[in-house]
Amino acid sequence: MHPASEAQTRIAVLRYAGVLLISTSFVLCMPLLVIAERDAPKPGKTGSAARATDRKKWRKKLVEARDLARQARNGSQVHVDGAVIRGRLDLSYAVIEQQISLTHCDFQDEPNFSYSTLKRHLVLDGSTFRKGARLESATVDLNASLKATTFLGGVAVFKDLQVHGLLNMRDAQFADQVNVMAERMHLDKGADFSNAVFRANVDLSEVEDHSDLFFVGAKFQREFSLTTAKIGGSLFLMDAQFPGMEVAYNVRAERTVFRNRANFSESQIGSFLDLSGARFELTDRPANFTRATVAAGGFFDRVEFIGGGKFDGAHFNADASFDEAVFERPVSFDRAHFDQSAHFEHCVFKKKVSFHETSFGSLDLSRNGRAGGHDQFGGQVDLQGCTYDRARFSGSHCSGCRMEGHVSRALTSSRICSCRRLTKLQAMT
Repeated sequence: MHPASEAQTRIAVLRYAGVLLISTSFVLCMPLLVIAERDAPKPGKTGSAARATDRKKWRKKLVEARDLARQARNGSQVHVDGAVIRGRLDLSYAVIEQQISLTHCDFQDEPNFSYSTLKRHLVLDGSTFRKGARLESATVDLNASLKATTFLGGVAVFKDLQVHGLLNMRDAQFADQVNVMAERMHLDKGADFSNAVFRANVDLSEVEDHSDLFFVGAKFQREFSLTTAKIGGSLFLMDAQFPGMEVAYNVRAERTVFRNRANFSESQIGSFLDLSGARFELTDRPANFTRATVAAGGFFDRVEFIGGGKFDGAHFNADASFDEAVFERPVSFDRAHFDQSAHFEHCVFKKKVSFHETSFGSLDLSRNGRAGGHDQFGGQVDLQGCTYDRARFSGSHCSGCRMEGHVSRALTSSRICSCRRLTKLQAMT
């Protein structure tokens, strides 16, 4: 064979072999590529990004409220995430056998669960209510969860709601003008409103809670009422490891019964605090108001402090009244500040009371050493380092360094210094 022809033949054979090898390799590897492509994570579908993408797709989906109501009333479980709920969801007076789960939904109209009975859980976490929500006189046999919900308008009505499990409303947001109406709500296993933001009025009057009630880190920009509430567990308005409760307007809790721990320490109340007629029943721990700030009046009239109290470092910018209050155990007001008058004329201190280094605009104690048919002071009284602009007690009107004489029949004669400081004051033993 001619040398040139032989070379061309060899080149052709090599080319054919190369093509054959590549084709064979591709065929052999094809199943592996298919498996790898099938199992590989899709872009945007991993972890929280996948959930966010899925939720975003769901948000584009419109769901008719009447269809959901039909499912629930027919005994089917309702589970929707991230949908726009069009129309009014009316489940009033219904008996709902299965769980209702409508999470991260956008309610265009006000859902109505009033007078309904839900045999399972009610879950509305992360949902937005544009025109409020109604759960008046509804009964939830298990838990009701409204975590991180947002109320943009209307009214949030929870009057006479009964939750036999836990009511969870952590991180809920209530916009301006969205009042929370929860009078006479009944809670078997407590409620958690921690970190919730209330920009309108909150009415929890006559609430009956058989367990703990949490408002840790909650912010109130208008009135907050716990009038005649009954709290069987602990009331957590602030704990040492959490920031204080902030209330820009009023706190009303008249005649409230606190059967367990009550902690108002480091609370910031922008207007007045009214606890008139309340009863703190825990015997082995004082009601705690340490470093609380009350911008307007503080009303503790007729309050029973069974376990005593702690008001150390508290600051009352206006009058504070303890008319007919009774402290069964020791109470301390050390280094507290009463910018105006502190009224203790008819208050009874059955054990030790301490006003160590406390400052008063005006200090008013009993004029005759008696209060409520008892000696006003049943134990030691510490007024050392106390400062005042005016003080009234034991029939004397005392102003600054002109004050002289004894304090009350229950106390020994006391020396009053000429620089508006009471010293060496101690009860008779």
